[in-house]
Amino acid sequence: MNNVAERVVNFVRRHRTFFLLFLGGLTVLLINWLLLPFVLRIEANRRAAAQAQSLSQSFAGEPISRKELFMEDEPDFVPPVLYYRAPLVSWNAEFAAQFWQQLDDKTIQDLKKNADERINTLLEAIP
Repeated sequence: MNNVAERVVNFVRRHRTFFLLFLGGLTVLLINWLLLPFVLRIEANRRAAAQAQSLSQSFAGEPISRKELFMEDEPDFVPPVLYYRAPLVSWNAEFAAQFWQQLDDKTIQDLKKNADERINTLLEAIP
């Protein structure tokens, strides 16, 4: 066992520069492997927080006005009914003529035909 320890010590003495560079590189790699995930996680959390902040600001609600929440009070006075023309007591032929159109013979025949077809389907449905 003593022989192995002496060999290792001799190897380290002969290759001191290589050994020190190897240990330094190994130390840097271990530090990177241990610290890099923490640094990346912190940066990712910062980005996520910034995105969440901008998203929440874009969906921020606008204040609702009092008029939208509550109905306004009714006015104290009610205006009287205003007639723009004198009301009709009964309809006359001239007044009713503006709302009536005389049907032509073809339209009357089509209406009769549709009514007959409907009556026939109703009568056929009776057991």
